[in-house]
Amino acid sequence: KKGGLAPTSLDKFFRKNQPTKSRDDAPGDKSRDAPVKYPPASSATEKSSEEHSKKAATSLILFEEVDVIFEDDAGFLAAIKTFMSTTKRPVVLTTSDPAFSTMFDGSFEEIRFRTPSTVNVGSYLQLLCLAEDIRTTP
Repeated sequence: KKGGLAPTSLDKFFRKNQPTKSRDDAPGDKSRDAPVKYPPASSATEKSSEEHSKKAATSLILFEEVDVIFEDDAGFLAAIKTFMSTTKRPVVLTTSDPAFSTMFDGSFEEIRFRTPSTVNVGSYLQLLCLAEDIRTTP
């Protein structure tokens, strides 16, 4: 359906983290003077591995301009298909060829970008200048 919402399969990879409130921001907070208790060493290791897995979960693999294939690149698309079927990370392929999806059969989502209208670009740039406090002539 044209003009629908963007696919949501990569949505969890682009969510912004909620800012955490610092303890220093709390007025009259006396908990800073309390003695510091250190957790056991195994807990620190678990947190470290948890942080590492969170960072790994937000990464993706990007192949740009996959439609530009040279003679020496025989088997390139087949290798990408194999890689996509074995990896656990999301893979993003970019191409400027609108018919590329017919050459690259497989299970994937396709997002087509088009050139925005002059009116949309002008409106966006005016808002950007307003946000940055830059004066422009209309």
